[in-house]
Amino acid sequence: MDALVGKFLEHLKLPAQKAERPFIVGIIGNIGSGKTTVAKCLSSEFPGSVVVQTNSARYILKEAGLGWGDLTRELADKVARHLVEQGYAIILDGGTAEAPVREQLARVAAAAGVPLMFVRVRCETETCILRTKRAYEDHTWQSSFDHFRVGTAEQMVANVRERAKIHHTLESRTIAGLVAEIDANIPPDHLCHQIPGVAEKIRAKLVAS
Repeated sequence: MDALVGKFLEHLKLPAQKAERPFIVGIIGNIGSGKTTVAKCLSSEFPGSVVVQTNSARYILKEAGLGWGDLTRELADKVARHLVEQGYAIILDGGTAEAPVREQLARVAAAAGVPLMFVRVRCETETCILRTKRAYEDHTWQSSFDHFRVGTAEQMVANVRERAKIHHTLESRTIAGLVAEIDANIPPDHLCHQIPGVAEKIRAKLVAS
């Protein structure tokens, strides 16, 4: 696993400065909801922050000839812990809808001695499907570490529908550390308009913790 973490870190473009205070923020949302857009916009609000995508972990595992499953989460968590211990703040894009995953991430944050927060991106299933189909039917898309193509358009639409069951039953009151929710049922280029307010809530949480 250490070798995989090293490969992951080789692909990252780390900021020149470290965070004023390291932390971890997990983005919760369905495939196609706009999690990556939110993560990148949120990162721009916090100097010294790094976006860690679970799809990038899948890319590294595929390059190594390994399956995904639990290894995806383990790799992303180990990268996050390494970076916060180096003084960076982490915006973790994806894979935190399930309670056991959030609980494991809480253990990672506690071991590193940093605050853990979550931002939920709410989006209707059919909107997620339309966005996912549009992305995966783009034949000019070249899969990469930063923009990994996980499967076919048909597979991803099925994944959206399956994941929607989790998101529909997930109650925000049960998410420990939830600081904000974002309405993503709007054009993706408008998503970032909500980010300054979210960033203020994160800063207030950091001051209070």
